[in-house]
Amino acid sequence: MLNLSKIALMLFLFLSFDNAFASDYVEGRVLVLEPTYMPNRVSFSISVDTPNCVAGSLLFWQNSDLSNNRAVYATLLTAITAKKIVRVFMKDGCEVGYIHLLDRESA
Repeated sequence: MLNLSKIALMLFLFLSFDNAFASDYVEGRVLVLEPTYMPNRVSFSISVDTPNCVAGSLLFWQNSDLSNNRAVYATLLTAITAKKIVRVFMKDGCEVGYIHLLDRESA
């Protein structure tokens, strides 16, 4: 039979794992693409607020694989020139975890 402390621990773990898999994301258009720190880091801003950064703030993508950084830069450049919407999944602060280029144009 389970005692109260074991039930509380199981409930805590369940709620912790539930939040660990949740991702905050926003959708907007790319306003600025900053190539200064390429290929080590991509900085850009989008037209909407993120959970931790106001619209227009610099967001950061950084990966140890420099070819990945170049691919993300090319994706964001495509989004600007084609006026497409991006879906940005946030990590901590203004750091980006994933980026999707959507087949929708900005208004």
